[in-house]
Amino acid sequence: MTRRRRVLFLFAATLAAATGTLAALAVRVDAFARSRPPPTRAAAIVVLGARVDPSGSATPALQRRAEKGAELYRQGLAPLLIFSGGVAPGL
Repeated sequence: MTRRRRVLFLFAATLAAATGTLAALAVRVDAFARSRPPPTRAAAIVVLGARVDPSGSATPALQRRAEKGAELYRQGLAPLLIFSGGVAPGL
């Protein structure tokens, strides 16, 4: 086997091993995400704040957090819904 063929073979084997490892990791992460226990009742639901756009609009992260907090509240998981955050400059 020539040196070039050996290098190509090692590269292909390494690439195949890396792809297999990443696929196995993806399967494990997916299984873990699906196995989360359902939420239980609590004294309060706390929604952590996130950045607000200069226009005053919620960023996608803040929007998702607020929607999830409201969803849990509507499910009756807590009697209180608390939003945290700071004060915008100039307010």
